[in-house]
Amino acid sequence: MSRGVSGRARRRTSLALLSLACLARVPSARGAVHAYGHDAFERVGDAYFFYAGREGMSRGRTTQTTTGETLRGVNDGRSYVQLNEVVFVRAEEEASRHADAGGTKVTGAVEAVFFEAKDAPRVGYADADGNRKMCCDAAAVKSLGCVEGRVVVDDVRDDADDDTKSKVWTAEALFFGAERAARFAAPTRRDVQVDGMYELLFVSCDNSFDGVTEKNGLPYAVNGRSAWKNPDGYLPGRKRHDRATYGIAASSYALLLCFWTYGVASKISVRDAIQLIHVVVFAVLILGMAEYLARYANAVQFNETGTKPVANVVFAAVVSSARECLSRACALFLSLGLGVTRLALGDDTIKVTKSLTGLYFLCSLVLELDTQRVLVRSDAGAWRVGAGAD
Repeated sequence: MSRGVSGRARRRTSLALLSLACLARVPSARGAVHAYGHDAFERVGDAYFFYAGREGMSRGRTTQTTTGETLRGVNDGRSYVQLNEVVFVRAEEEASRHADAGGTKVTGAVEAVFFEAKDAPRVGYADADGNRKMCCDAAAVKSLGCVEGRVVVDDVRDDADDDTKSKVWTAEALFFGAERAARFAAPTRRDVQVDGMYELLFVSCDNSFDGVTEKNGLPYAVNGRSAWKNPDGYLPGRKRHDRATYGIAASSYALLLCFWTYGVASKISVRDAIQLIHVVVFAVLILGMAEYLARYANAVQFNETGTKPVANVVFAAVVSSARECLSRACALFLSLGLGVTRLALGDDTIKVTKSLTGLYFLCSLVLELDTQRVLVRSDAGAWRVGAGAD
């Protein structure tokens, strides 16, 4: 018997540790403000790429600057992606090769490429094997007439006078002399004039980004952040209805809670009228309302700042898991006849039900936390598909 109890204790401890592990791996949800901290470039074809973000964007209602106008916070009608304090760092070995170069000589470059996802085939060119490449070697210069070390963009469809079509936009950050850091010359922003799913890439032909690491193990790459703003705030276009949805859901739970409380209170004077099943339903309704209020608050903060603190995300996940496990417990109680054909369950049945409920809560929490982690990281795979598409 003690061996069985010890086994159950070990399983519970393992699940608890798994929950903590997922919690530790959930980064701060970055969403519409993408932060870069020593993130490394990856080799794709003949160039080095860094996937800087992918968001659904709506066309801006205005492109006016802040000069001479009074803005209404984030709800100002402008839609754009803006690069803030983005710095690229190359390996010390690569920089030292240009020690004899003058301080004004360009010795390397990183390009930011912003485009609608459907225009991915316009970035780079396809070689004979169907692989997408940039202009990183003399062969490409000879065959395409491009500038060596720069991104190849098919601009045949770009019409400067046509605002109904998206355009591929590029900006350069240059390395001078033996400098290790490169920055954009000025605050860099691109207004969005067409609805769509947009991607931002940083591309370089510089070999210093080939997985070189510092002595302390931190990678050389990119630092800074990019802000993706829609006309009504930082909430991505694909999530623009979240606030209304969560608000309606929270209101619905509150209304159901009022009706349920009134119905239970009207029977409180009747002996044995209030059963365990009534309490569980009451808890499910409260947790449901709390869950969607938390998600609504997260959506509002996301829209105002472009970020969601990890504590808020985890709180919503815990409340959601608690609601799910109690609702399943309620269905289990009803299937056992509690409140229908019997007034109480046996002690052994109650113990088993509690164990199953606790186990379901832990499993649901692990799944929810892991889902949040995957959602934050999910766009990386989309870049690889987009970058390799023909």
